[in-house]
Formats: sequence, C-alpha cells, structure tokens
Amino acid sequence: MPSADEQIDDGLLVCLSAVRLAVTNRIIVDTVRDGMDHDDDRLIESARAELLRLAAEKRDETRRVVEMRSGAVQKWGQPSSSADYRMADADALARRAEVSTGLAERLEAMAGDPVAVRSLADRAHQAALDEFATSVELLAQRMGAHDIPVTQDDRRIRNNRLDELRDDLKELRRQRAER
Repeated sequence: MPSADEQIDDGLLVCLSAVRLAVTNRIIVDTVRDGMDHDDDRLIESARAELLRLAAEKRDETRRVVEMRSGAVQKWGQPSSSADYRMADADALARRAEVSTGLAERLEAMAGDPVAVRSLADRAHQAALDEFATSVELLAQRMGAHDIPVTQDDRRIRNNRLDELRDDLKELRRQRAER
C-alpha cells in the first residue's frame, strides 16, 4: 500500500490536472462566448480560486470521513452496504482523513505561492491556445474547393486571410515547440 505522502502526491497531480482543465475551459468560454481579451491577472486569480475551492472540498471530505469513522468504531460485525462502515474500516477511514487533510494543506500552500499559481495559469493558457489551434486546423481541413469565393476580390481576400491563418498556426507551433 502506498504511503500517505505518496497518496497525497498522487492526489495533488489529479487536482492540478483538474485545476488546469477548469482554467483552460474558463479561458475558452471567456474568449469564445463572452468575447473577452486575455488577462493574466484574471487567469491567475481563476487558478488560485480553483485551488482554494478544491482545498475546501478536501477539508469538507475530511470532516465527513472523521464523522464516518467515529460512527464506525462503535459498530462491529458485517456491513449491510458499502456505505455502512464498521470497526474493521476504522484504519482505512483514518488514512482517508489523513490524505484529504494533507491534500488540502498542499493545495492551500500552492494557492499561496504566486510562482506556482502563475505556472499553473500559464499551462492552462497554453492548453487553451493548443485547443484553439487544433480547432482552427480542423476547420481549415474541412474547408474544401466548394468554399472558394466567386469573385477575384473574394479570392484575393480569402487567400490573404489564409496566409494570415498559416502565419498564426506557424507561430502557435513555434510556441508549442518551445515548451
């Protein structure tokens, strides 16, 4: 069985992925739906708030598990369901509480570390750019010959826009390669 510290480390990896995904989704919604411009401070605050939200969730989980354990230590025999904890489950419940508490502490510490929060926000921003680039690439692939404009001016404008799009995609690829 992994140690409590190893379980906390694993839990932190999962939580950080969840935070990164939540902030990435926030960027996409803010940009696409709300037409908002990029704002580093807003992203950093979003990452910090998400870290603290997960820490609070873990604190709540600790309280629930401690309550379950206090009831379990007074019960002997076979459980009647998977949620019917007994004395035999006391050690496992104590471990769950320890891991949840440790994870909450790590998330809170990270939320208080400006460098860690900025790094998390930057990774979420890069993931959002990757999503946008992938969407644009797929859209460009779906555009076929039937989409060619009718007039010469339309063709020239379309070609100029496609050139700009190619330049943007090259820049995104360059940024992605630098990571």
